[in-house]
Amino acid sequence: MHAVASTVSAALPIRTLVGKQQLSSDDELSLVEIGCYLGFDLAYYALKYLHDLVASNIGLDVLWEILRFAEVNDHDHLRRLTLKQFSRLEASAERLMGDRREDVVRWIAFRKEDALAIDESAMPEVPWDILEKFEGLNV
Repeated sequence: MHAVASTVSAALPIRTLVGKQQLSSDDELSLVEIGCYLGFDLAYYALKYLHDLVASNIGLDVLWEILRFAEVNDHDHLRRLTLKQFSRLEASAERLMGDRREDVVRWIAFRKEDALAIDESAMPEVPWDILEKFEGLNV
């Protein structure tokens, strides 16, 4: 799954997550939109079939990258699309993760808030308790 996420991320026409960058064509926008759906799929199917937050985090990495790009560049369409995918994942985690759902929903919410926090003062607090529970989970 890491290879898939790396391939999706490398295919995105995103060159920076700290400075302004315009997408140069509708094709580039389409690629980022497809990346958003692929990130969701990677995260969702890891939750649905593997019941594994660590595997799901691979898809969350892709969504995080796209949401950060949208936030830095004030790209409303991509922001809305990516936030919708995060919301769908939170709702899916509620249904699919049993007794671990609270931790998984908190982690998804953290990744979303972290992507949106482009100002250092707005950084969300890292849920260290979740990192301790799920070995291999990285921020």
